[in-house]
Amino acid sequence: VAYFALLGRPPFEGSTPVQVLAMQTTSAPPDLRAERPDVGAEVEKVLRRALRADVAARYPTAGEFLAALNRAVKRDQPVEQPEWRRSVARLLKRPKS
Repeated sequence: VAYFALLGRPPFEGSTPVQVLAMQTTSAPPDLRAERPDVGAEVEKVLRRALRADVAARYPTAGEFLAALNRAVKRDQPVEQPEWRRSVARLLKRPKS
């Protein structure tokens, strides 16, 4: 679903469900960043693990996948924040009087 949300299509496509299943169990997913270079490297790494052909190599639970994806999104954030975000952060840290 996350791959589809980012690209607008599933990672594996075929003319029959059997073809799609065969690709899912034998092929690596297509390079997401080749089509969407704005997607961070960490996010792509998480999605590639989630789509591995070897089921044992994938995330064991949806919760672990979502946690890894959340961490990846945070790591892929640009280091430099726009000025308005820094200003808001300073306001939120001020002690209440």
